[in-house]
Amino acid sequence: MKLATSSYTWGKLQSEEETGAMLDDVVEAGLRYLALQPADLLPGPLLDDPGIFEDQARSRGVEIIALGGFAHDLNSQLARAYDVDLMWAVVDGRSMDDWVRDSLALADDVSTLNVTLNVHPHLNSPIESLQQIREFFSRVRVSGNPEIRLCLDPGHLVGAHVDVPKAIDEFRDDIGMVHVTDYVHPASGRPIVFEETFVDLGEGIVDYPPILRKLVEVGYDGWYIIEAHYPKNRTPMETVRLNRERFEDLVSRSS
Repeated sequence: MKLATSSYTWGKLQSEEETGAMLDDVVEAGLRYLALQPADLLPGPLLDDPGIFEDQARSRGVEIIALGGFAHDLNSQLARAYDVDLMWAVVDGRSMDDWVRDSLALADDVSTLNVTLNVHPHLNSPIESLQQIREFFSRVRVSGNPEIRLCLDPGHLVGAHVDVPKAIDEFRDDIGMVHVTDYVHPASGRPIVFEETFVDLGEGIVDYPPILRKLVEVGYDGWYIIEAHYPKNRTPMETVRLNRERFEDLVSRSS
């Protein structure tokens, strides 16, 4: 199984010293692969010169395997600079038209580099329900359009009351990456607040064993990316290590 961590757990960093310490955390947490959200993590000078962070990662034996974030923060220049062939994106738009337009524009931009774009259905967005995901893919699957695949995030899907194994069955040929998240519904009458509703693996309501078995059944063999959103009473390193250990235990119990 190909397992990485998202950089999102560490939040926005302010210096090369902090990014170096963050990469040390990745290694200490027992991982060697990183899915990088550059705009959400890196300080300005490292955003301007991707080679600095790449050198820091390489010196620690950490490989950057994907880039992600808002579509407007991603482009082919970044993909070339970090030498990745995988991206995931969320669109900062309020309509399905926004998501279709911006996703196709980014997919077209990176397609010349053979980079596969995965669009991430997201809570509180125009593509969160299964019907909305169907509509999105029906609109981008048009002859002549660049390929767009699905970033499967069980936490977001469960939050939108989606039957995740059913979604895996339906989109079995479209899944290009999996985010590993957990989720709890807010108390009745309260809005969704991501800092509260996204929790460490095993502390929410996402039932992973049938999800993992279904992914095996449909032949998925891509990346699983631990996305521990908001560390609670732990350091980022402790949070990622805990979620890695719990995920590996789930995989073992699901096989």
